[in-house]
Amino acid sequence: MDLTFLQIVEIIAALTAAIGATLIMFPRRSGWAFLLVSGLLYILLFAYNKLYATLLLQMGFASLSFYGLINWSKNVEKAVNFCPVIPSFKIVLRDLLFAAVGSFFWAEILAHFTDDPHPYIDGLLSIYAMLAQYWMSRAFFCHWILWLFADSAYASFLFFCHLPLSALLYAYLALLSIVGLIHWNNLRKKNRV
Repeated sequence: MDLTFLQIVEIIAALTAAIGATLIMFPRRSGWAFLLVSGLLYILLFAYNKLYATLLLQMGFASLSFYGLINWSKNVEKAVNFCPVIPSFKIVLRDLLFAAVGSFFWAEILAHFTDDPHPYIDGLLSIYAMLAQYWMSRAFFCHWILWLFADSAYASFLFFCHLPLSALLYAYLALLSIVGLIHWNNLRKKNRV
């Protein structure tokens, strides 16, 4: 079977994302390096497929992966006394409302100024995934819940867009969100002060 350049890029991007997300679950700082590589490769892939919101999302992922790599302390790398952050209800609600408003405006921009074949779903998913990534870089416990919903929706969307390896990756990430939620909850109970 002959693979095209973009298929090879998709395979490597999916594998590095799966490895990175798995390492973050444990929590290992090195996962951010894998997520950075994945984000850079997905920028290329989504540019080719004209999924502009998802392309910009990957730019944000790459940036937040770099931030996460720097932000997570050495203690996080060793999982010594790591305790996920429980943000206040006010912060969660504020962030979700900003994401709702932002996704509406972003989808409208995509619909009117680009040739994105799916501007509304692309815009909606990209904004909420960016919020989940931001929460993850801050070690917010609730990021796993948002990832579960976003990754499940992305799995269906990418399968529909004929990106089966990426769809499979997002299905894996949705399942990983459940495991991560359980694991981080156990860490929270064990290490809370």
